[in-house]
Amino acid sequence: MLEIKLVFEAEEFDPENPTGDIQITDGTNTIWQEHVYLDSWLDALISGLKEVEAGRSVSVDLVEEPDPLVLQPEHGGMKLTYAETTLYVNSIADFRQTLTRAGIDFLDQLHTVDEATDTELLNTIRTFVKNEVAGSRLTTPETG
Repeated sequence: MLEIKLVFEAEEFDPENPTGDIQITDGTNTIWQEHVYLDSWLDALISGLKEVEAGRSVSVDLVEEPDPLVLQPEHGGMKLTYAETTLYVNSIADFRQTLTRAGIDFLDQLHTVDEATDTELLNTIRTFVKNEVAGSRLTTPETG
């Protein structure tokens, strides 16, 4: 089962540059990176998802990271590779749902951040979550 877990760094929290750890697992393999920009990773996953849904492979550069994030469609699902670790996702729809939940969790943890905090990455995440919630039964902190 696919899981995306975000853990914010408690010290020196900056809502415009939220840092922490990200863990993405398919139940067998795990991508785990510490001290990363969480909004940048979510943005890369969202961008990659759009390409995979269009049937294209994509290599997304994470500016602050040494390796790209590579997403590839495969047999109705997808492969997600970072550095030397590859995860296999059986369904693109499952990936979308898991990513939406991670986005909701991310925004929930930033609930103290005024909506006026306006960065391109935060706006991408907000728009993705808003569109997904509008099309499903998922809820955001704002919608209850």
